Amino acid sequence: MFVQWCIKGVWGGPGGIDDTVADDITQHGQGIRCNWWRNGGQPAPEDVETRLRPHELHQHIHQYATAGPGTPFISLTAGSVERDRVARFNRLLTAEEVALRFATDWGTHPGYLFHCWVLVGLMPAVEIQAVAEEVRELHTYTDWSDFQLEGEITTKLLVPSHQIERWEYWDLSLDATAPQRQAANPRFQPPERLSNIRGALVR
Repeated sequence: MFVQWCIKGVWGGPGGIDDTVADDITQHGQGIRCNWWRNGGQPAPEDVETRLRPHELHQHIHQYATAGPGTPFISLTAGSVERDRVARFNRLLTAEEVALRFATDWGTHPGYLFHCWVLVGLMPAVEIQAVAEEVRELHTYTDWSDFQLEGEITTKLLVPSHQIERWEYWDLSLDATAPQRQAANPRFQPPERLSNIRGALVR
């Protein structure tokens, strides 16, 4: 496993969240919840086990219009690289760039970015809630996806508030280079205390 910094883009303005909700997610401990939880209340653990399946992850990524309202997954981005073989050029798509596209619908309304970290498995492990899936990684998720360049890291059920460093409010019509305001999360716990796996003590 490894720690991955990511960004979650969330709609702001009419139909989206505001600063109060952003504070609820961070300093008030709510965390970033999947739509299944947000729309239907906290699911029971035994129900979660039945939903963390590869076909549900596929629907979350490729059929979000229908699967999104009840998805147990959360899309984050860590950025990606687009390769132009003809021009022999690699174009970096930053996590901030990708998250802002989603959060602001390409600049048509304000949006919020949540900077966070998650634990990622080195191999697909959709059924294990504790680790996120690096679906952007072509050596791990080898099937074709129209959305690979979104740099997606898909986590499950919840990003706890202590893993969210801060939120930012962006209105690209006012300034496309910096957020208009932001707030650090006093609950944040940096990931540097984590390391590789240590076995249990046994006799």
